[in-house]
Amino acid sequence: MAGLACGLGVTEEWQRHCARAGPGTPRPAKPAEIEAERARRRDAAVATIEQAFAKIDPDRFAGLRAGLAVRLQEPDVIAWLDTETTFTTADRLCRLLGVSPYLWFEDLDEPDTG
Repeated sequence: MAGLACGLGVTEEWQRHCARAGPGTPRPAKPAEIEAERARRRDAAVATIEQAFAKIDPDRFAGLRAGLAVRLQEPDVIAWLDTETTFTTADRLCRLLGVSPYLWFEDLDEPDTG
C-alpha cells in the first residue's frame, strides 16, 4: 500500500493515516514460539496416550511406542498438533495405533453393572 500511495503522490496523507490507524495486523509468531507450543501439545498428547498404554498388554508397549514416535513425525499429525485439541489428537493417534482411546475411562477390574 505504501508503494501505491507513493506512486499516486499521496505519501504524506498515507503516513498520517498509518500514524492514526495504529499497528496493523499482529505479527505472526516466531518459529521458535510455534515449535515450543507444538512440543508442549505433543507432550500433552503423548501423556494422554500413555494412560491408555497403561491398561494394555505390556508386551505391546515397545511396538506401540515405536509406532507413536513415527506417527508424531508425519505431516498430518504435526498439523493436528497445530489445529486440534490435545484430546482429539490423542484420540486419533490411539485409533491409528489400534488402541482404544477410551481405556483410561474404564476400570477393567470393575464389573459392568449397566
